[in-house]
Amino acid sequence: MKQFIERYTSFLKVGMVGAVGTGIQALILVFLVEFLYLHPAIANTIAAEAAIISNFILNNLWTFKNRSIHALPKRFVMFNVSALGSVSIQAIVVWAGVVFFGHSLYLLYAVVGIGIGWVVNYLLYSRFVWRRPLHKDKTISTLYYIANARMPTEKAHGIQIAKMCEAFLEAGVNLVLVLPRRGSPGKSIKDFYGLRKDIPTVTLPVIDLHNKGPFWYHVSSYSFIISYFFYILLCVDKKHSVIYTVDLDRFSYRALSYLGVPFFSEMHGGKPSNVLHRKFFSKASGIIPTNYITKQELQEKFHMPEEKFLVEPNGVDLSSFAPFSKEEAREQLGVSKDSALVLYVGRIFDWKGLDILTEAAPLLPESVTLGMVGGVAEEYERIAGHKPNPRIQFFGSQPYARIPLWIAAADVLLVLGTKRDEQSYHYTSPMKVFEYMASKRPIVASKTPALMDVLDPQACYFYEPDNAESLAHTIEEALNDNGQEMRIEVAYKIVQKYTWNLRAQRIRTFMNQLLKDRSI
Repeated sequence: MKQFIERYTSFLKVGMVGAVGTGIQALILVFLVEFLYLHPAIANTIAAEAAIISNFILNNLWTFKNRSIHALPKRFVMFNVSALGSVSIQAIVVWAGVVFFGHSLYLLYAVVGIGIGWVVNYLLYSRFVWRRPLHKDKTISTLYYIANARMPTEKAHGIQIAKMCEAFLEAGVNLVLVLPRRGSPGKSIKDFYGLRKDIPTVTLPVIDLHNKGPFWYHVSSYSFIISYFFYILLCVDKKHSVIYTVDLDRFSYRALSYLGVPFFSEMHGGKPSNVLHRKFFSKASGIIPTNYITKQELQEKFHMPEEKFLVEPNGVDLSSFAPFSKEEAREQLGVSKDSALVLYVGRIFDWKGLDILTEAAPLLPESVTLGMVGGVAEEYERIAGHKPNPRIQFFGSQPYARIPLWIAAADVLLVLGTKRDEQSYHYTSPMKVFEYMASKRPIVASKTPALMDVLDPQACYFYEPDNAESLAHTIEEALNDNGQEMRIEVAYKIVQKYTWNLRAQRIRTFMNQLLKDRSI
């Protein structure tokens, strides 16, 4: 935030100095055109040079007074060279205005040219004429986590972003979360997710129509691209910055390759090979896929070296999902203690293959209840295309803080997956898997490549994807298995290495190994 204020202040100061220069330029321009009858384009060039001299003096004494890295004559030469671009832009704008719209509005043309030149001037002045001194040793950089997401949100990606930001901060990373300014619940990110730390956040203006359909989602997302692009360009010290992002969509991260700042990206799925993606992956400092299938596909498709990849599945906060008494959890939740509860925890999306529950429910004993936390029957019907079996009990969306309690109330926990969807079958790395393992409950999981990437057969019970009979049989096996405790302990041992804090530490080490002139 300190750097943001400093950059914003210097940008305004350049504008104020420019305003003084504009006044000088306007007076000289009028004099040269009205009294000496020079062509407006030639007169504007002479007037602009006079303004440049004024601007140099004021910028040197006020705007950038703490950046004395060149002798005065050398800096003045650099200032004039840098200003040539702005002067050329102004001359072109005035000339074009006179040619296409007539002589009488020459002052308006000059003002338009000056406005464009203002932005160009600031970039050239701050990057070249009064640039910061270069550091020979590695410098500690700020990690800007850019996410095209409404935060806080009840969706899983919001939990992942919040927990990773917290883990980076606890690992000692100087982090700023960069978000679009969208409508969200009234709670802070810290309070909403029950975090231990406040997350330093910058929210940028966007066209907030992301929930009005696909077209407007793209409009909103592209407005965020423009906002974060100019935020990084104008308000961030690029010499002391590193960018981190996650693929919440297929396009909003791609502009990072044009900013000239080292960037790392989490990848939760494969990507099509096109010009923009090839540019993105060629410029990326490193990629963090969430499973080995994604890593292999990206490496082969975009010809990236092995050392630029770190495979890191999602994680869990072990303190939030510590083992808890099933009886006490059901009592607090008001859930019946008379039946075995087989629970699916997660939001209802079509790519998850949830329709299998309707087929599996009548195949289970009457003493077994199938439960869903994360949605209601109407959502299920809309996604599945049919009414849910009456044996399925819906508990609706629940606050994130109560999810550990619901998981503790279960006898068996479900992780679904389908062959009918590429994301579900090959790429997903659901956080619920790690939350389940930490909660010490038996896990029944779809035998998809994505889930087999993180789940050991000795730590869970696999069923055949899209096979309701296999699912029902596996649920009964998990409920009645005398070796249940052994699988639970194997899972609990595995999950110890999948905490958010360890994940953040490994990613930080990975990034520092690849960064040449800075560290985080």
